[in-house]
Amino acid sequence: MAHSTIYDGETITRNGRDYKVNFEYYNDMRAPWVEYDICGVISERLGSYSGYRGYSKAPGERILHSDNGYLWVYDWQATMQKAKTEGWGCDVEKLAKKLGHAPTKGEILHEAVERDYQFCRGYLTGDWYYVVIRVEDTETGECEYLGGVESSDIKYLSECALDLIDNMEHARQREHDGKFSTVMAMGV
Repeated sequence: MAHSTIYDGETITRNGRDYKVNFEYYNDMRAPWVEYDICGVISERLGSYSGYRGYSKAPGERILHSDNGYLWVYDWQATMQKAKTEGWGCDVEKLAKKLGHAPTKGEILHEAVERDYQFCRGYLTGDWYYVVIRVEDTETGECEYLGGVESSDIKYLSECALDLIDNMEHARQREHDGKFSTVMAMGV
């Protein structure tokens, strides 16, 4: 039976074997703008209290998030220049439907930066986080892991979990085939 979506803690049966899937918080990853080159220009600033009053921001900057005296500022202007230089893009057909016309290069660039802004904001607000996918063969206790996966797309997480299960099954099959070849070579 094919699964399109797998949820945390779910047990999947594949070829007569049960695999338990967990999506665990992964704290070995840093913020996306630190981990990836393709994120916007973001700075963190300290203040004496939470809220936007009392914090300085330059023209062309947008408040990304504020929490417990920290403020993250997204330099929209610098990110637009970076995006232009690096050739950022977006789903042009989807944007055309949204706008009601074929988007200009400027509109495509603006949409790409806006999506990056929302992506980075989502990380800071806890809308998504990094996970490690853990798949365990419930019979043998063998596990496979994949870390640093963004939690925002459950279908992608599910695909990764199924890939880990496939890897475990292939490894088991190779081990079985190797043992069978050895037995056959011995004439047993």
